[in-house]
Amino acid sequence: SSSHPSELAAPTTVSFRAGDLTAPFVLTVQKDNVPDVNREVTITASAANYANASAKVTVQNSDLPTLALQPSANSLAEDEVINVRVSHDGTLATPVTLHLTASGNGQLILPATVTLLAGQAFVDFELAAADDTRIDATRSYVIEAKASGFNPASASILVRDNDLRVFTLTVSSTNINE
Repeated sequence: SSSHPSELAAPTTVSFRAGDLTAPFVLTVQKDNVPDVNREVTITASAANYANASAKVTVQNSDLPTLALQPSANSLAEDEVINVRVSHDGTLATPVTLHLTASGNGQLILPATVTLLAGQAFVDFELAAADDTRIDATRSYVIEAKASGFNPASASILVRDNDLRVFTLTVSSTNINE
């Protein structure tokens, strides 16, 4: 039997041939597609007129947790700041450093890294749009969060220009007759 059949399944019976001292059997790892901790499983064999025997096996989780980015808004104007939340669907036993990047020419300003503390489900950071004096069209940029042992996350952000067009009014004469 298995102490955690949802992680590692053992056959309910194993037959020995006459004279054999061992009998091979197959343990089946139960892939659950859930990022969780490695689990120690105890396999126990029992039979009438025999002492029970057990062995421990560690099932190593191969499901990577996934990061997610949730901006507080999907667009911002130059010189504005929004909050962005990075979350994950895993279990953190130790702190994890997340590396943040943005596409484009430096229009978006964000920290290079943020840290998720052990047990923490999310961390927030500020994302700013740089202000310039150029008149620009609204542009789309991509922010990304990556960390070793995690599936990365990305989100699109629109940056709107805050620069107004300037009109110059020139009159040929400041005096006009009726």
